[in-house]
Amino acid sequence: MNIGERIRKLRRERNWTQDELGQRVGILGRNVARYESGRTEPRKAMLARFAQAFQLGVDDLQTEARTSDESFQKDPELLGIFQEIVTLDEPDRMALKRVLTLLIKQNRIQKVIANEGQWTRKDGQQAS
Repeated sequence: MNIGERIRKLRRERNWTQDELGQRVGILGRNVARYESGRTEPRKAMLARFAQAFQLGVDDLQTEARTSDESFQKDPELLGIFQEIVTLDEPDRMALKRVLTLLIKQNRIQKVIANEGQWTRKDGQQAS
């Protein structure tokens, strides 16, 4: 999903017209259409305005645009949960981000501990 498709998806989820989104970010609706169609690529300042209108961080707006729904094919229930996150208010989204970040870090640490002593040298040989 490119950034234009992501903007369109977020706009439609909120039942906004292109003109309504345009008003929120300070541009005409026809310019929103250009971004959504991919004819125009938003610059950093415009991405920030879109992110603010959708109550997202710029990184979240871009990351979700780069993340394909294909990564959730194995778990459609998880996809549905993630799609609902944008409907949460800001404090709940921030709390959820902290919980998920901590869970991921814990998982990474457990993997490192499980692989402790199994270091591989630059030449590919197992170090002891």
